[in-house]
Amino acid sequence: MKTKLHLLLFILSFTTTSLALPPLSPVRSSDDRQLSRGSTRALEFNEALLPDGMQNMGTHPGAQIQVIRLVKNAPTAVTGLRFKTVMNTRLGARQVDLITDASGTITLPSCSQSTLVLQSEFREPRYGISSRRKYYSLRVEVPCQAKTVLVFKEDSPAGQVVSIHQVIQRAIATLAQVSDFKFWDRPIRFIFPSDGDYYSNDQVNLTLGHQWDVVGHEMGHAIYDQARIGLFGGGSHKIDECYTNAMALSEGWASFFSGWIHIDLRDPDAKFEYLVPRRAPIRFEHVPSDVCGKSTNEWRVNSFFWDLIDLNADGEVSQIAAKRLWDDMLDARAGSVKAAAERLMSRGWDKSQVLQVWKLNFPQDAR
Repeated sequence: MKTKLHLLLFILSFTTTSLALPPLSPVRSSDDRQLSRGSTRALEFNEALLPDGMQNMGTHPGAQIQVIRLVKNAPTAVTGLRFKTVMNTRLGARQVDLITDASGTITLPSCSQSTLVLQSEFREPRYGISSRRKYYSLRVEVPCQAKTVLVFKEDSPAGQVVSIHQVIQRAIATLAQVSDFKFWDRPIRFIFPSDGDYYSNDQVNLTLGHQWDVVGHEMGHAIYDQARIGLFGGGSHKIDECYTNAMALSEGWASFFSGWIHIDLRDPDAKFEYLVPRRAPIRFEHVPSDVCGKSTNEWRVNSFFWDLIDLNADGEVSQIAAKRLWDDMLDARAGSVKAAAERLMSRGWDKSQVLQVWKLNFPQDAR
């Protein structure tokens, strides 16, 4: 296993380029007990994280550190992770702030000391990742004059915290293409491990951090809330049944958001991996015929929004840019997907295209 891990790491390229928490309080919420059967009870958690492994990959004039997380034994870059360290200079010790780039790498051109102590806290102005007690942090000592890889496993306790961070970074990168982030005016707290997968009043609760689609879905609720896209519907729900207009919209949008930030819009078989084990995999393009065919079903709402922006020709003709969808749904406060569709048409979307996508996804609810 060690040899296999070393070979995986060898192919990576290096580019040079405890705080008190507010009390929990529910108001705007989603009940997503259907999403996952996950449990973290068998794992031991410590808010002071350590990498699952560390590899020396050669020499460097200063110091180069890459942070990766293994997913199905393949390395994935951990981007946007902020570190602080103290370096010795001719003028004395000084603090240096660093952030991992697109390859998960930070580079120091020079380093006169023998080692560096890197410290990071999973807390930013817009979000934080915490247990129910305090925010997670990372502290690791690495050598200077070396290339070092910090390795997190896919589903270790530390790896799951890092996975949540990766989902958040993907969401931020996707939203940066369509938004100025002015809508995001309250910090979102990601609580892991929690007693279930649900969103409540700016708090995302998660049972398993490595389930990327579940994490993205719950974050989707938080973005839906902050961007005032629509109303919430309370109560339990099942992905293949009909229920209320508001619940179908809020749940469907949350799933759409998770797919939008993770899945290639050209994918002809777009699907989730972990979401709702009872019906997995949840496919966007081919909703099973036994799923409620009305606009009060969240699975079909997800597919409706996906078909408005995807780049796969599968019966619909609408391939509207995601930015236009985002701009037109921002501050919509819609109470149903029907209201959302009417809003889009009122803002200049081609009516025949929207109706075609509607008919494709809601066969029992023709307009």
